[in-house]
Amino acid sequence: MLDQAGRRRPLSRFTAGKITLLGFIYTSCADARGCPLAYQVFHTVRHRVSEDPDLRERVRLVSLSFDPARDTPAVMRRYAAGTPPNRVEWAFLTTERPRTLVPLLDGFGQDVRLELDDHRRAAGPLAHMLKVFLLDEGAVVREIYTTAYLYPEVIMNDIKTLRLDEQSRRRSAP
Repeated sequence: MLDQAGRRRPLSRFTAGKITLLGFIYTSCADARGCPLAYQVFHTVRHRVSEDPDLRERVRLVSLSFDPARDTPAVMRRYAAGTPPNRVEWAFLTTERPRTLVPLLDGFGQDVRLELDDHRRAAGPLAHMLKVFLLDEGAVVREIYTTAYLYPEVIMNDIKTLRLDEQSRRRSAP
């Protein structure tokens, strides 16, 4: 992955060690029920997590572009500039090239289609189904949200349940 400064980072830096809400986006998405919706939900979840002292250091958000040709680190930095600072990490990532991204999209089951013109150039916006993934501290996907379930209240309940599960596992570990 490339962070907003253009530094190469392993994806595990952004998916392990904390409960992670991860969404694949592209910054030029104009579908109100797509990436802009995910951004608003992430914004609300981040605010609510920041108000919970038990969660704020244990949860992160990740917005990962699946349009590396247009969503450069500089573009992701500008996109992230609209998020007010708080104590909850929100990473805005991209990749250097689509072939780096394809295994990730396949691994998460995130379908993306791009129509090409006769010269094999992009002929329109990316087509995708909005999916947001909730990962536990071990980077295991525990929930997948589509637009039908992408509500801050639902996500917050799932985050709190994961946190309780993790606390219970730690107490029962030898």
